[in-house]
Amino acid sequence: MYTLACHPFIDTVITSLILDTANHLFPLGLRTILTVIPYAPQIITTKVPSIMVVLGRAVCWRDRPFLDAGKSSEAPSTYTPPPRREWTVALSADEKAIDPPVSLLPVNIVRLWLVAIYGAWPSNLLAFVRDPILYLRGKQVECPYECDWEDVWRPGLLAARTGPLLKEFSLHPSIMYFNSDGELRDMKRWDKVDPPEHVSRAHIIAHSERLSRGKTDFFDEDPDAPSIQPSGAATPTEGPQEPSTNDVQQLQRENLWLRLEAGYADRLRKQYLYRELSA
Repeated sequence: MYTLACHPFIDTVITSLILDTANHLFPLGLRTILTVIPYAPQIITTKVPSIMVVLGRAVCWRDRPFLDAGKSSEAPSTYTPPPRREWTVALSADEKAIDPPVSLLPVNIVRLWLVAIYGAWPSNLLAFVRDPILYLRGKQVECPYECDWEDVWRPGLLAARTGPLLKEFSLHPSIMYFNSDGELRDMKRWDKVDPPEHVSRAHIIAHSERLSRGKTDFFDEDPDAPSIQPSGAATPTEGPQEPSTNDVQQLQRENLWLRLEAGYADRLRKQYLYRELSA
């Protein structure tokens, strides 16, 4: 994975995530970068300003699919300006009629993207969504579109779209020690952090509220989303229902998993906080 992170292919994937409007290609690019981050955070750190541009597109795309450049605006959709550089844009019209796996659905893959970015570079994430124009100009990131940064996202848009997704995240210890520039300069914080620990730590920080409530399904629907019952679904019968043997066994297994995960989360949280405070 480290070799892959150093390969120009990763830069091509990031450029695709910034410019392309193919709704089936975008989640695959996100998944590629997500896979590489835990194995080569030092390498990806050099690309964080561009990663934040991808974040801006992702949180807008989460609810509204991309609209190909040159087409008339249709609501609800996420419009992408044409690229400034020479690039053959992959259009959404090229989509295949296939059902993506659950982990690549817009809501789920963007949630995983936020977990990874906040777990690795929380100060940069907050600085970006708070004021993307100030952040990108401060990092000297040239706008890749045929417009200025002011025309890409209207003021307050990213904060409004990201806020609900971050509401259950815990305070990341790095926010107490680094601003966005210091977070990118300091590479010592990656020392002795192996990929499994990095992933576990990011999920614990992101889902501590859910874990405290005994929830482990990180692909649950948003709590504010309306409940939709599929057509043809059976209507629950009135009155108390006797639990079946399979239901009892499933509850016992889930209870065991929750106890084991809660114990592991508590140990890892104490170890992480102790390491941060010792540093």
